Amino acid sequence: MVSHESLRGLTRLATGAGRHAGRTSDLVSDRLNRRSATAYDRIVCTTAWAAAEFERLRVANLRRVPLGVDLEQFRPGRHDPALRATLARDEELLLVHCGRLSAEKQPERSLRALAALRHRGVPAVLLVIGKGPRRAAMRTAAERAGLPVLNAHGIAASPEVSTHVPLAGA
Repeated sequence: MVSHESLRGLTRLATGAGRHAGRTSDLVSDRLNRRSATAYDRIVCTTAWAAAEFERLRVANLRRVPLGVDLEQFRPGRHDPALRATLARDEELLLVHCGRLSAEKQPERSLRALAALRHRGVPAVLLVIGKGPRRAAMRTAAERAGLPVLNAHGIAASPEVSTHVPLAGA
């Protein structure tokens, strides 16, 4: 089984993580994680965060395999000034959020970063690359706050992502 999330973190997020809810979600997570460790030959965790809950349970079949980035695809040299010009003016800072738009990923942080920059007078625009259950809520929040957010949700799983990510900060 491959785990790149923390079941403990997800259950705390779902329950509101109050003191009692936190203990309950921990007990449920521990039980489910023990079952997973028993049911599968290996538990492969891609992050220290995901591995921590299995390490705490002293799971013997745990392996860490960090995620990697294709450095040929995602490199600054792929910056395309013509593409950038279609997304933001020269004087604007272009922020790029690339990731699943789900609660556990906290994509609203990108909106808060954009709002903070603009509040400080930095002309910034946010390009959101990704899909997920928080997409509509993020769009609504951006519209209500008057934030310039571009949605490129159609390219989340395509090679085009590697042409958009190097535009960040440019």
